[in-house]
Amino acid sequence: MSRKRTDIYKSVPELIYDTAYQGTDDMSIDQLAEELNVSRENLYRQLNPYDLKANFPARLLNNLMRIKKDFRILHSLANRNGYILVKAPIGNFKKIDEQCLITEFQYMCTEVVKQLLDHFHKTPTPEKTKNLIIDLNRVMRQTATIRAYVSRDTKQMDLFE
Repeated sequence: MSRKRTDIYKSVPELIYDTAYQGTDDMSIDQLAEELNVSRENLYRQLNPYDLKANFPARLLNNLMRIKKDFRILHSLANRNGYILVKAPIGNFKKIDEQCLITEFQYMCTEVVKQLLDHFHKTPTPEKTKNLIIDLNRVMRQTATIRAYVSRDTKQMDLFE
């Protein structure tokens, strides 16, 4: 199930409800309860986004998303906490590590560029200049680390040339 732009405005309980009732399959709530190994009555209550005393247990959240193949809840939680969620290739841990390093590096570069723009836009102070130089050195060290790590993959190397 694809994410919709309006999902970012839904509460987590509403997204849980949507995931349970609107999956890509024709699974009934009774079948879902059996798959999650909970009673049907409890599941109906836990899925009600307006029952403030009944919450869907976090221990079942991963199973719900996996069974229904709907990860909008995870996307929403990531977005609300300032993260970008990207699906990684299953089983290829080296590729996952490379992608995480590159994403982290891109974020770090973006932050330093913002600091540079801010630095030259405003009146620089010696303390701000010193901090900027430290951050630039950190980016350069990280560039060397990532470059060495992905040097075997020519497609990824193109990012650093």
